[in-house]
Amino acid sequence: MASRTETKRIPFNTISQALDQSIAGADPARAVGLQDLHRVRAAKTTGMEREQARLSQKLGARDPRVLALNQRIESNRSFVRDLSIEIDHARTEAPVADENTWIVHGFVRDKDLTGVPNLTVAIYDEKGTWIQALGFACTDARGYFKLSFSRTDKTEDSEKPTVSIAAVAGTATRGPEVFIHVLDKTGTHICIDKRPLTPQLGNVDYREIILGNGTCRPPEDATAPKPGPQDPAGPVVTRPPHVEGLVTPPARPAPTPPGPRPPAPTPAPQPPAPQPPAPQPPAPQPPAPQPPAPVRTPLNKLDIDETTRKLLMEGGIRDIEGVLEAEPENLATIVGSKDMAKKLIQMARQLLGSTATAPPPPPKVRTDLAALGVDAPLRKKLEDGGVRDVEAMLEVGPAKLAQIVGDRAAAAKLTETARNVLAGTPAPAPTSGVGRPTGKKTTSKKPK
Repeated sequence: MASRTETKRIPFNTISQALDQSIAGADPARAVGLQDLHRVRAAKTTGMEREQARLSQKLGARDPRVLALNQRIESNRSFVRDLSIEIDHARTEAPVADENTWIVHGFVRDKDLTGVPNLTVAIYDEKGTWIQALGFACTDARGYFKLSFSRTDKTEDSEKPTVSIAAVAGTATRGPEVFIHVLDKTGTHICIDKRPLTPQLGNVDYREIILGNGTCRPPEDATAPKPGPQDPAGPVVTRPPHVEGLVTPPARPAPTPPGPRPPAPTPAPQPPAPQPPAPQPPAPQPPAPQPPAPVRTPLNKLDIDETTRKLLMEGGIRDIEGVLEAEPENLATIVGSKDMAKKLIQMARQLLGSTATAPPPPPKVRTDLAALGVDAPLRKKLEDGGVRDVEAMLEVGPAKLAQIVGDRAAAAKLTETARNVLAGTPAPAPTSGVGRPTGKKTTSKKPK
């Protein structure tokens, strides 16, 4: 009898719970990955800045390689700044509004896109009046703010009606267009977002507000309430429910200032003081002559393919000297391989070393005539004949030497002595004259 296989059924609630958990963990995981990438690119920026400082000191700030490196550094800084913004987004939990709640949240950043803390964010109508019913919020350390409004059902004739969208729009669940104002600690309006908001229950609105270079002034008919103590002239303002931010709410609108004061009497005009003559500009000086630029060796002298040469040119290395001037880590990054970078450095050293001029040989040491042990008259004859050292005695040759000393045998003996001295054999004791024998001359008698 065949067994019956039962189909396992997974409840829909289990599937829904698993999906919710995976979606909830997506943003934290993305934040971790972006943070790792942020550290890598920040470290790369630091390395390029060190290389830029080195090349600027060596080649000058206007060198093409320095300018190209500046562009790469600025591009990488922009990428790191964008990564910081995305990390803030991933770390921020998206709020959820029910059918009786309206939420507006976002960031306040400066011109460098860095979050600005401790700023008050409030909602104003088109006339510049703070809508106290919608409350206010304050930016945290990242520049993030969240302003929440909830409607509760109460009768209109109660002593203090509950804040609702109807308090803004008059009726229904949808209000008129309102605007976000950003105030500093003194209550000054530093920015007014020109993009209108339409409060509607059940919706979540998001805004990123970028502050300008200066302080934005509010419209003339707008009031600028300051966050701080309650206004003694009016009722106490309490913070509405579900509002995150400072515990000190904005105050009521300030009273209308008194009328303008009468103008002060205009003083009599004074005659202008005499102006000193304008100084004459100095005579233009002729520009100093520029030293000749050193000759660089082009990359086509290296035995590399066109792809590698193109990578070097795009990385700012336009000659063989540039290969040796770049840091090995940066060179490996440009060509995409440490082995290739080592090979290029070795090839560049060999090529530049082969074209270097060899240093001149050191001068030879000559041997004085005193090493021959000759007397003063013979030494004078040799020096008068141009023989001033032992090496010169061998360089003039036997015939010339015999002509100088006046005796062929003496010249042969001097030549042999000079060879022995240069070979390391000590010279004999000094002799008089040119070495000719002084004994009596004997002649053989012919037989009769």
